Amino acid sequence: ARTWASPSTLLALPFDRHACLQRIGRLASEVPATRLPRRSTLARTVADLAEIMAPPMISVVLPLYNGERYVEAAVRSILSQSLGRFQIIAVDDAGPEPTLARVEAMRGQIEAEGHRLDVVIQAQNSGVAAARNAGAALADGAYLSWLDQDDLWPAERTAVLLGALQASGAMVARGRMRFVDLAPAAVRPWVREHWFQGDHPGYALGAVLCRLDVLSQI
Repeated sequence: ARTWASPSTLLALPFDRHACLQRIGRLASEVPATRLPRRSTLARTVADLAEIMAPPMISVVLPLYNGERYVEAAVRSILSQSLGRFQIIAVDDAGPEPTLARVEAMRGQIEAEGHRLDVVIQAQNSGVAAARNAGAALADGAYLSWLDQDDLWPAERTAVLLGALQASGAMVARGRMRFVDLAPAAVRPWVREHWFQGDHPGYALGAVLCRLDVLSQI
C-alpha cells in the first residue's frame, strides 16, 4: 500500500518504474486478499473485528416484583463480572414498588460499560416463572442466565461457568450458592442453622449458565 501511494520509495529496478507499478496494480487487483476497504467501510470493518474479538453476549433475565431495596445491588453484581458482555432483560411483573424505575436509572451506566438493557412489562402480576419465561423469549445472547432481584453474583461467577461450558461442550453449567440472612437478629422458627454454613449446590437458577440453544431442546 505504501508503494502504491508513494512510488518514490521504490528502489532502483531493472525495468521501467511506471510499467512495474502497473503490473503490480494488475496483480493486486486479481487477489482479493490484498484489497483494502474503502474509507467509508473502514469504520464498519473495525467494528466487526471488535465484535468478533469481544467476549460472548450473555442474556440475563432479571424478574422484578417489590425488590426496590435490593435490585441496584443485583444489577451492580452483573456489571462487576470479570468477563462477559450482558443483555440485561428486566421483567416488571406488575408490582406496586417502583423496582423497574431503579433499574432504568442505571441504564446510562449499563450502556456506558458496553452492556444492554431491555425491558419487558407484564400487564398483570403472573408470578416469577412467567416473568422468567417472558424474559427468556427476548434473549438473543449466545448464553442465558437468570438472576433474582435480591441475589448477588460473585465477580468470577460468569468466568468460571463460561469456562466450564466451553471446555466441556456441555449445554448447562451449575455453580454453588451461599445463603445470607438479611433479616433482623431475631431468629424465625423456620430458619435452619445449616443454611448459613458454607455453600451449597446451586439449585437456584441464579447459579446456572446455559447455552441459549438449550431452550429449543427442552
